[in-house]
Amino acid sequence: MKKVCLALGITPNYVNLHTNIKSPAARHATRIARTVWVKSELQAWYKKRDSIAHYRFLLQTELTRELHWIEWNLLDDYVRQRSSEIAQKKRSVLLDKINRLRKNEGVITQNQPRERPPHKFHDRVVNLSNVAIEPQNLEILEKGLKYVPNLPFGNRELDNLLIDCDVALHNNGIGLKTVLAKKIPNLLKNRGSIKTKSNELTSIKSLKKFTKDNNLIIEKADKGNAVVVMSKEDYIEKCNNFISSNQIVKLRSDPTIKFQKVVLKAIKSSPNIFKHNEIYKVTVMNPKAPRFFGLPKIHKTDTPIRPVVSSVTAPSRKLAAYLNSLFRDCTEFQPKYGVKNSSDLCEKLSNKTPPPPHHTLVSFDVSNLFTSIPVSRAVDVAEEVLKNKGADLQFIKEFVKLLKLPNISHLLSGNDKISESRAMAFQTPEPGESVHSNRPSSPR
Repeated sequence: MKKVCLALGITPNYVNLHTNIKSPAARHATRIARTVWVKSELQAWYKKRDSIAHYRFLLQTELTRELHWIEWNLLDDYVRQRSSEIAQKKRSVLLDKINRLRKNEGVITQNQPRERPPHKFHDRVVNLSNVAIEPQNLEILEKGLKYVPNLPFGNRELDNLLIDCDVALHNNGIGLKTVLAKKIPNLLKNRGSIKTKSNELTSIKSLKKFTKDNNLIIEKADKGNAVVVMSKEDYIEKCNNFISSNQIVKLRSDPTIKFQKVVLKAIKSSPNIFKHNEIYKVTVMNPKAPRFFGLPKIHKTDTPIRPVVSSVTAPSRKLAAYLNSLFRDCTEFQPKYGVKNSSDLCEKLSNKTPPPPHHTLVSFDVSNLFTSIPVSRAVDVAEEVLKNKGADLQFIKEFVKLLKLPNISHLLSGNDKISESRAMAFQTPEPGESVHSNRPSSPR
């Protein structure tokens, strides 16, 4: 409600400011004071919201650890239903309040938001091919790539479920749970033969056959959370066009195993950073060249791809993540221009001079950020920061040596080919995160 009031230029009833002076300056000062009051309330609400979200995450983690998955699903469905009902009632009350305020005060014309064309979301499924998608296959695609279908189950699956319930109930207390746990063995003995079918599984098999027969590929869109269906030939052509136009050359052989040996040798020769029993933590077993793939940009003309290189299996993957964490711990590094969340942004903006009226806050996306950073200069800066923090000289020497290792993420594996990007940049990814390839990229 506070955000809507700011946008419409109306004042909530709790913001009660009056002055006996009727001059234009007094009216202007009173109007600014009311706006500041509402903004302060909004910032406090954002902080409270983030605190509740953090507590909810901790509570959910604890509940999923303690409850059986059936109990958790029942509780989750009930909480979501009740939350939706409460939110609907609350929204209705707030809309009534806003309508009354607008009727009593009227909306200040100069503070009304500018009219913008209505936002149009992309379709759930975007078909870029020349093949029509049957309704049955379209229904499955509209559920998204993360949808888990209802799989068929029989006696074996039921046995596993009953045994899991038996163990969970016996370990979780007494009373009714124990009584139910004692009845489960009888169910195992007395149940008949059970076998179900899944229509969704049949639809998925039909979808796979449809894509194979028509030489199609299904990918996630770069933006919009949509599913893209396109010709496999067009997809490969877009990927090859990007590779051929970005200083990427084909290699005669895969150097991944050779680089793995170089990484292991560098790790073992750094006793001031790794103990003997810690080497396995930064070693990737059975490494492979990073996988290259593209996400179609359906929001742009001609639907170019956004290249992505997943370096999860690269030899230096765990080492890069470990060095990133180690550097932050040793230097207590805090980004000078970073923003943690929405409340952090509001707090930083509140300390700045307010922008002039009728101005809009915008953000920009930096193109080719990683590839524009000189590797040698980045290593020199890291070394300088460690020295200023008083780190051991031998530790710094070994750390810098590890930073200067060739970055395996400049290798691209795709379509059974190994390629190399000549544009390299040092990058320390976070664990579990997909990494963009180190190459000149097209703006998003």
